[in-house]
Amino acid sequence: NVYIKTFDGKAATTEDFINSVIKGAYNGEENCDFDVDKFKNWYYQSGTPKVYVTQEWDSNNSILNVSFEQKLDIENTYDLKEMVIPILYSCYSNEKDKQAIVEDNLFVLDKNIKKLKINLSPGVKSAPVLSIFRGFSSPVIWESDLSIDDYIFLFLNDNDYFIKWDSGQFLIREIIKSRLELQANYSLENKFVNAIKQTIKNVGSKDPFYLATLLTIPGLTELESLIEKVDPIAIYKESLNFKVAIG
Repeated sequence: NVYIKTFDGKAATTEDFINSVIKGAYNGEENCDFDVDKFKNWYYQSGTPKVYVTQEWDSNNSILNVSFEQKLDIENTYDLKEMVIPILYSCYSNEKDKQAIVEDNLFVLDKNIKKLKINLSPGVKSAPVLSIFRGFSSPVIWESDLSIDDYIFLFLNDNDYFIKWDSGQFLIREIIKSRLELQANYSLENKFVNAIKQTIKNVGSKDPFYLATLLTIPGLTELESLIEKVDPIAIYKESLNFKVAIG
């Protein structure tokens, strides 16, 4: 609204658009709690940012230490500029209740490397399961040290639709990649099929459209990007075979 009111019928720049959106969202730029110039780097740098996430669990103090690092795969790395990357996150208890113990907090990654300390209730001994980029809070590619069991947990228990879907897509990619490398991970396949059975019971009648989305196999182009020597026919066959296995 601020942008249209200010620039309707006038010439405007990218900067005008960004500043208007921020002014409208924060009721004035001076109230903005992040570096606007760093945010503009989204428009000035080409390529999709990658975020690398590593965790360290301090069981003695019930603290989850998380490190975030942002990178861009471009040739002139000396000219890289830090970007503002909003990361919406939650933490789930790995105990029987599987409840969210930290829910929908916002962490802003605005440096090349930035650390987050998540303090949990004293006495929590098991590392929680971290759910990051909830609601696709940033258009980035990310890699984390979450385990296969963590992804299964998120697929079954996360209350964020995007994270449930993304976790399922990760697991399907891992399964098909293992098949293509002739190292089929049947243990993972069985876990995932059991997770699908449980999801059908929980989601099927309530939201069949979302269930169908959850079970959609990644496209061939996406699967091709997982391996160095691309064999389109083999990828098609293994993708089809896995669909049959799910069926």
